[in-house]
Amino acid sequence: MVMKSRRFLRRLAQWMRFRSYSAELAEEVATHREAIERDLIARGHSPAEARDAARRAMGNETMMREEARGVWLWPRLDTFVADVRYAFRNLARSWGFSLGTVAVLALGIGATVAIFSVVNTVLLRPLPYPDAARIVSVETFWSTTGRASQGVSGPDFLDWKAQSNVFEKMAVLYGNDDDVTIVNDRAVFANARYVSADFFPVFGQTAVAGRLPTERDVPAGQAEATIAVVAHHWAVAHFGSADAAIGNVISVYGSAMEIVGVSAPGFRYPGNSDIWVPSGAPSGNRDDHPYQAVAKLKPGVSLARAHAAMRTIGDNLARQHAENRHTTVAVTSLQDRLTGNVQVMLWVLMAAVLAVLLIACANISNLLLARAAARMREIALRAALGAGRGRLVRQLLTESCVLGLVAGAVGVFLAFALVPGLVAMSPAGLPRLDEIRVDTTALLFALGLSLVSTMLFGLVPAILTSRLDLSRLLKQGGAKGVTSGGGPRPRAALVITEVALSVILLAVAGLLLQSFQALQHVNLGFTTHRVLVARTEYAVDTDADILRRSRFYAEVLDRLRAVPGVDAAAGISFLPLGQEHRDARDYFIQGQPDAQPGERPGVELYPITPDYFKTLEVPLRAGRDFDRSDTPERPRVAIINEALARIAFPNVSPIGKFIRTNQNNNTPWMEIVGVVGDTRWQDPSSAPPLMLFVSSLQGAGKSLAILVRTSLDENALAPVLRTFLRDGNPNVPVRFDTMDQLFADAVASPRFRTQVIGAFAVLAALLAAVGIFSVLAYLVGQRTREIAVRRAVGAGARDVIRLVVGQGMRLVAIGLVLGLAGALAVARLLQGLLYEVSPWDVGPYLGALVVIGVAALLATLVPAVRAAAITPLIALQQE
Repeated sequence: MVMKSRRFLRRLAQWMRFRSYSAELAEEVATHREAIERDLIARGHSPAEARDAARRAMGNETMMREEARGVWLWPRLDTFVADVRYAFRNLARSWGFSLGTVAVLALGIGATVAIFSVVNTVLLRPLPYPDAARIVSVETFWSTTGRASQGVSGPDFLDWKAQSNVFEKMAVLYGNDDDVTIVNDRAVFANARYVSADFFPVFGQTAVAGRLPTERDVPAGQAEATIAVVAHHWAVAHFGSADAAIGNVISVYGSAMEIVGVSAPGFRYPGNSDIWVPSGAPSGNRDDHPYQAVAKLKPGVSLARAHAAMRTIGDNLARQHAENRHTTVAVTSLQDRLTGNVQVMLWVLMAAVLAVLLIACANISNLLLARAAARMREIALRAALGAGRGRLVRQLLTESCVLGLVAGAVGVFLAFALVPGLVAMSPAGLPRLDEIRVDTTALLFALGLSLVSTMLFGLVPAILTSRLDLSRLLKQGGAKGVTSGGGPRPRAALVITEVALSVILLAVAGLLLQSFQALQHVNLGFTTHRVLVARTEYAVDTDADILRRSRFYAEVLDRLRAVPGVDAAAGISFLPLGQEHRDARDYFIQGQPDAQPGERPGVELYPITPDYFKTLEVPLRAGRDFDRSDTPERPRVAIINEALARIAFPNVSPIGKFIRTNQNNNTPWMEIVGVVGDTRWQDPSSAPPLMLFVSSLQGAGKSLAILVRTSLDENALAPVLRTFLRDGNPNVPVRFDTMDQLFADAVASPRFRTQVIGAFAVLAALLAAVGIFSVLAYLVGQRTREIAVRRAVGAGARDVIRLVVGQGMRLVAIGLVLGLAGALAVARLLQGLLYEVSPWDVGPYLGALVVIGVAALLATLVPAVRAAAITPLIALQQE
């Protein structure tokens, strides 16, 4: 091995010194020849005779230099360098072709690398934690729905931890976003999480400043925590640096805590956490699931083994506890849990951009075939002078490699420009969004993509061009050389491929666009127009605080309703359109037999203020709205939506009936006083859920989000509302949105995939049209003599146009049929991404066929008109 390495280095050094060796060789040959000449002249020969005899004695000096060159240099490397230099010279002579080819391929590579950067960051790159592959989410699996939920009960977690033997560590956590936090005497929102002592060890985290919590920091019994760890970005934002944050006291929802540690930069699990507070053992009932559980597998324990072991534990608990009869345990890779909702979308985008790249490669392959037709005499002469088929293929592939690598380099720069745009367009819920960039893996992918693209578009033209009929080419002078092996067939296959892929992309884009339009115009059941949304958080600690909070919101709403231009104002504890997820809970009807947990659909509970339905224009179907008389001293009241009324009270009026969401006898029954229309509250694409509304004036719920409907610009009310809130309590933070913006955020994912695939589809259609044009232009050039003869014997311009257009449209028709079949197959696979659109809807397919058909027809007309303009006499003279 060492000897081979030395030999390689020696030959490489010799190759680098080739010019000096060549000069030395020429000088040495000349010296020997002159010595022979002098010796012959001394023997009596004339100078001319001596010169001729010396040359004969020396032999073929060119062959001598080539043999010496083979000894001095690494021949293959030398040949490769010569091929590269020749390729650059040849491509420089055809700079228009070269620029066009590089532009088309760079666009395909750049778009592909940009999408790959997103896929790589979100789906392929391991989570940024030590031993990330061993970190899992331990979840509740519901047999009634066949789905797993991250929500777990406290008693279940304690049993899982005590009975399992597959985890190195297990941790539990809970908490909400937008907790009111006092920092430097200023109220702000912060996402706080209460975590067990093993939380940070599960993720292998260390503190960048201070320390992380230990078992000693866990509060005993009902005591409150007195310390906290904050995220690095949060420490920098509020204290200037991580070190400066240590020792400061913050108040999280009324509890004072000292910052003892700052997490490593980038760590924010779960979600976008800002603060972590140590918490004791979880508690509660088995039918309440407020916690999340994470764990780290023991070394050597597979995910499948852990899942099977925990499923056994869950099944045993289901037999022991009635509350668990419909639940067991699921163990999911944390990376799969974080990316499960976006995997299909990202792989669809990747497939779409690869289809565009294939179309670009097919286009370039056709252009190379057309260009080779103009180089037939050159290639024939090279073959006649001794260049073998392999040598010709290698030279042509070298030119393709140069094009591919240059296009790859340009594509990488294009990817750097596209990635920020993709990030800006991406939905906010896309995991690891702030980590997306063109990294080393993406650069290696770009290099591999360039080489693979070179093979895709360069190999077929190189092989076909090397199959030359030398005698025929030389006899014809190379003007209209042909390739053996049916040259038009590969070109036809490439056109058909382009057309088929374009139809698939356009049809899928049409289906997604139709689905997105349906989603945008879905009847939500409430208005989003000119509605200001103010998220607030009022910290409470005692029952007295709860009463003060109710009065605070009542006063703010009363002041708002008196502002000119305000049509209505109200509050709700949980925002709509996916902003705050609500888990369904079991409900019970007085006088009806109690169902077991999970045996009937759950209901979502929403505390609201009076005028909520008026503010969002939700129709009241029966009964009354809440009013000021619904105070804590009065009997509890509730309002249900039509969906719940249909299921719980079929063919019976629900007004006056009683309902509750807890089987505990201490929980008061609530009288149903109204029925309202259905609303798509969480997900616009899902059917309206069963909803139960309760009055926040009676102490239900938490802090409110304030909704204000106005006839003016809703953003103009933000300063007024901020003033009202500050007057009532300066420690209540506020963040503003509009209901229109919340709806736009709720449909961000379908909008993103529709926009990206739509752009790819348009690009594919343009590339397909260019491909059809280039092939037909080439074929017309090859059939110049035939067309001239047809014109000479009486064929008219219309006949020629019909001939050329018919030839092109036959290929297009085959591509349309294959593309239609492929589009139908792909649409069925993507059915889960469609809303109120069937994969069999004919509109998008007809649209794709019409667009590609019209584009193809226009692309065929130009060569056809050019062919019809051929003058027979001039064409035959040129032939």
